[in-house]
Amino acid sequence: MSMTGVKVVPALAGVLGLSFVSVAGAQTAVPAASGTQQVVVNAAQDEASRDFAAAKIIIGRKQIVDSGVQNVNELLKKEPAVTTGKDGKPGLLGLPGYTQILVNGLPPSGRDVMSLDLSEVERIEISKSTTAENGPFSIAGTINVVLRQHVRQQQQTASLQMRADGASPGLNGSWTLSQSEASSPFSSTLNLTAGQSERRSSGNEQQVLSNGSGVLPQYQTQRTRWDRNQYVSLTTEMVLQLEHGSVSFKPNFGHVQTWNDKEEARQWQSGRHWQVQGQASSGLSGLVLPLNWQREDEDWGESDFNLRWSRNVISNEQRRLEQESITSNNGSNNGSSALREQSAQEINYDWLLSLTQRKTLRGGHRLRAGLELQQNHREPVTLYRLNGLPDTSLVALGSQISQWTQKRRVFVQDDWRVSPLLALNAGVSLADQLSEAQEVSGASQSRYRVLSPSLHLAKKLEHDPKSQFRISLARSFREPDADALLLNPSVNPLAACTPASGCAGNSIDTADSSGNPALRPERALALNVSYEQHLKGDSKLTLEAYQRQIHGKTGTELLLLPVAWANVPRWVQRPANLGDADVSGVNLDWRLGLKDWQADAPKLEVRGNLGWARSELKDWPGPDNRVDGSLPWRAKLGLSYNAASLPLRLDLDASWLPGDWLRNNLSRTTYTAHQTSLAMTAAWTVNRNAKLVLNLDNLLAQDRTGISRYQTSAGTLETRSLSSSHLRLSLRGEFRL
Repeated sequence: MSMTGVKVVPALAGVLGLSFVSVAGAQTAVPAASGTQQVVVNAAQDEASRDFAAAKIIIGRKQIVDSGVQNVNELLKKEPAVTTGKDGKPGLLGLPGYTQILVNGLPPSGRDVMSLDLSEVERIEISKSTTAENGPFSIAGTINVVLRQHVRQQQQTASLQMRADGASPGLNGSWTLSQSEASSPFSSTLNLTAGQSERRSSGNEQQVLSNGSGVLPQYQTQRTRWDRNQYVSLTTEMVLQLEHGSVSFKPNFGHVQTWNDKEEARQWQSGRHWQVQGQASSGLSGLVLPLNWQREDEDWGESDFNLRWSRNVISNEQRRLEQESITSNNGSNNGSSALREQSAQEINYDWLLSLTQRKTLRGGHRLRAGLELQQNHREPVTLYRLNGLPDTSLVALGSQISQWTQKRRVFVQDDWRVSPLLALNAGVSLADQLSEAQEVSGASQSRYRVLSPSLHLAKKLEHDPKSQFRISLARSFREPDADALLLNPSVNPLAACTPASGCAGNSIDTADSSGNPALRPERALALNVSYEQHLKGDSKLTLEAYQRQIHGKTGTELLLLPVAWANVPRWVQRPANLGDADVSGVNLDWRLGLKDWQADAPKLEVRGNLGWARSELKDWPGPDNRVDGSLPWRAKLGLSYNAASLPLRLDLDASWLPGDWLRNNLSRTTYTAHQTSLAMTAAWTVNRNAKLVLNLDNLLAQDRTGISRYQTSAGTLETRSLSSSHLRLSLRGEFRL
C-alpha cells in the first residue's frame, strides 16, 4: 500500500524466534470445500496434488506443517514450481511481476499476503496458466492462498516469539480463544497478535564518468539506515451453521507503525558535499469487515457469496535536514542548510462483492460461473514545508488527490472429465475497469475492458495413468497499478526546489518521477505445454515449455520534458507502454524419494528446478533488451531427510541466480550480481505435544552489488553500489497441553 512518495510495508516476518504455544483441547482443521477433481501425487510426503486439466499444484496442510517455516513467503521458496527473484519476491515462470496473488480466490485487502503465518493457511494453489475462475490478470499464473476455516472446538492458544536479523532483535506474541457448544450452531474465535522488529542496513555508492578523455570520478556516497516496526492485529470470527451451509463474519482490525532513521553523505570530486539526516514515521490503520455465506442445494449446487468492506488510513511524517557545502580551489567553504518536512495522509475505502456458483452436471461436466464487483475510493493529501514555512516551490505538485476505481468481472468455466484419461477445462472471463482521478493538473479518466478465453487439455497415459500430457492456451492481461494511473509527480531530493530559485534543471541520474494516466493493460497470448513422468512411488519429473507474446509491454521511460513544477525542462521517469515482447522458456521440476527405489534406503527426498528462458523487448535496441525478471537460467535444489532412529527432520534449500544486465529504458542499463542463497531447517518432534524448530536463512549473507549506467552526451555515467546483508535465525518451540 502506498501514498504520495511513501510506501508502507509491514515488516512482520522475523529472524530469531522462540515461540511457546499452550493449547486447551485438540485442534482439528476443517479443509475448505472444493469441487475440483484432483489426482493426488506425492500424497505420502506432502499432500501435493494437481488439478487434472488446468495443472493446478496444491501444497496441502501436511506439507505446510512439515516444512517448519513460518510464513507464506518462506514456504513458497521451497516449492520447485515457484521462482524467487533477486528482490526476494516469489512468482511463476521467472516473472514475479506477472504473477497474480489471491486470498481465498479474491484480491487481498490490507494484509501482506506473503507475511501471513502458516498457522492461518489451509493450502496454497498454484496455476502456471490462466483460468476463467481465477481471472484474466495472470500472464504468468496465479498463487491462491486458501485460509483455514473456523474449527468448532473449545480451545485456547498462546504464543511468544523472539527473533533477530543479524544483531537486530524482534519480539511478537499472539493469543487465540475458540468457543463452541455441541448443542449450538454458533461458534466464535478471537485472535490477538502484537509484535515489533528492528533492522539495520548500510551501503555505499561510487560514480564515474567514462568518455574519450578517460575515467573521471564523480562522487562517493555512504548510507546507513535503522528501521523499527510495531504492529497489533485483532481478529474475531463468528460462524453460524445452517442446515445447508454456513454464514461467517470475520472482522479484522490492525495497526502498523514504522520508524526509520537514515543518514547519507555524498562527496563530489568537484568539492561539493551533501549530507542528509532524515527521520520518518509511518502508520497504517485498517478495518476489514468480510461476510461469507456458503450454501449447498441439490438443484442449484454450491453457492459461495462474499461481501467485504474495508477502510485504511495511512499517515506519514518525514523530516530531512539537508546540509550542503562547496569547497573552492582556494580552500574557502560556502555552506547552506535546509529543513524539509512532509506530512501525508491517505484515506482508502474499498468494498467487494462476489458470487460463485458450482454445479456438477451429467457427462462429467463441472460448471462454474460467477461475478465480482469491486469499488475503491482514495484521497491522498500531502503538505510540504521548508524551514518551518509552506514550501511554495512545490505548489504545482498538488496537495490533494482524489481517485475512484470500479472493477467488474464475470466468468463461466466448464471442467469436463471426458473420460478417466482425458479432461478439458474451457472458460471465458470478461473484466471491465473504470478509474477517475482529480489532481491539480486536472481530471483524468482511464477505462478498459478485457476478454480472456482459456482452454486446457490433459491426457493421461493408458499404461501409466500417473503420467500425463497437458496443453494450455489463453488470452491474459496485466492491469496497471492504481498509483501508476495518477500523475502524482515527485521531485528528486538531490535536485530539490526552493521558493527563492524555483526548480532548476536536474541531471539524468537525479530524475523526478510521475505516473501516467494514459497507461494501458498489457495483453498476452499464453501457451504452456508440459509432460509429467511418473517414476516410482511418489517420485516424478515434470518438463514444461511456455511462451508469452506480450503486446503493450509496461516499463519505464526516461525523458527530458517541460513540467508544470519548473520553468525549465527536467528529466522525468514514468511508466509507459513500450511495445511488444516475447518470453519463452523451459522448466524441469523433480521430486525424487530414495525409498521409492530401495525400501531400506534413508528417507530422503530430493526436489528441485532448472529453468532456461529467453525474452526480448522487440521495439528496443539490444543488447540486454530483456523482460525484467526473466533471467537466462535459474536453479533450485532442496533436500528433506527424516532420521530413522530419531524424530528429526532436516531440510536444506539452495538457489542460484546468474548476474545479468537489463536495459531499463533507452538511456539506462543496470546490472545485478549473481545470487546464491542457502537455508536450513531442523525440526525435532520431542513427543506428540512438543516440537522444536530451528531455521537458518541467508546462511551465506552475501552483500548485494549492482551497477547502473546512463548514456549521456558527455559520456557514460556508471554508479556502483554495495548493500549489506545479514544471517537470519529463528528458533521456535511449539507445545500442546
